[in-house]
Amino acid sequence: SAASDVYKRQADAHSFLAQNGLLALMRQRPYDIVPVPGSRVRDIFVSAVDNAPLAPSVSTLGELFEADDFKAGAALLRQASEGKVYFAHDAQWPFGKIEGTEDVEVEGGYPAGNAGMIAANVAPVNKGETIWALDAQALGRIGRIVRTGRPQWLAAVALTGPEVERPALLLVPVGSVVAPLLAGRLKASEHHVRIVSGNLLTGCAIEADGYLHFPYRQLTVIADGDDCDEFMGWASFSPSKMSESRSFPGHFLSRAFSPVARLLGGRRAMIMSGEYDRYMPADILPEYLLKAIISRDIESMEHLGIYEVAPEDFAAAEYADTSKMPLQQIVREGLDFLRKELE
Repeated sequence: SAASDVYKRQADAHSFLAQNGLLALMRQRPYDIVPVPGSRVRDIFVSAVDNAPLAPSVSTLGELFEADDFKAGAALLRQASEGKVYFAHDAQWPFGKIEGTEDVEVEGGYPAGNAGMIAANVAPVNKGETIWALDAQALGRIGRIVRTGRPQWLAAVALTGPEVERPALLLVPVGSVVAPLLAGRLKASEHHVRIVSGNLLTGCAIEADGYLHFPYRQLTVIADGDDCDEFMGWASFSPSKMSESRSFPGHFLSRAFSPVARLLGGRRAMIMSGEYDRYMPADILPEYLLKAIISRDIESMEHLGIYEVAPEDFAAAEYADTSKMPLQQIVREGLDFLRKELE
């Protein structure tokens, strides 16, 4: 029957992705986990938009892939899904329309390009449904192995940050050791630095002898700040400090700032001011959702959209948070708790 043929195509596609290690390049909603092969996938969302701080341009994908790679990858994903494959991009996307996908044009700053935010605006995830999310680099990798039978495990990594003397776009194997990539490229400085695999909003701190982490797009180096000694500390009115608050002069200056890894303030109770709403381009009440997560109120979490979100969707709000709360950690723990309780 037609239904059994569709199921077989999906099973074959899932098996192909799993056997070639390609599922690890995607994330499943709900729970923001590596997709489970064999699950019923309602839709798949591909984002070709990365508007995180200092993120590399989407044109860098031309160093790794051809237009046919993206088309072949989309064709396989159509078999893996019961529904549609949505392809989100902005005006800078250089490869044209991807055949067989639903075109979604994205406008606005971070986190508008996150696959979860795109899904929340186009086709939200409901309880009992599953979607997959991936970026354009992952789509190209899928298509390359479909087309040629050979994997493309090189990554175009942007070396960025105020502590980098020679910013560069590096073509390196995924999971590369970081030390050789930084050699001779950092500023001569006596203060400590923080090396981040990824961007400053969602990346993870690593040691100089560490490894490049997924999603293998960016490496950022900033001052650590643990050896700073300044008058008034975080409360200083120095115009050299960036701030989202109009209480500080840095808020009004149109200039480039050099961030450090300091918290710059103490943690306190959540201030219900609607502050997070400015950084959440989706029909979600982030403050109430976070409170439901903290209290482990499963019913409220479900009603407030826990199945639609991932920690990265709260990264910009965490940066601007007056309360200095670890919002991404809270969401990650909430998703893990929900999965443990319901599955």
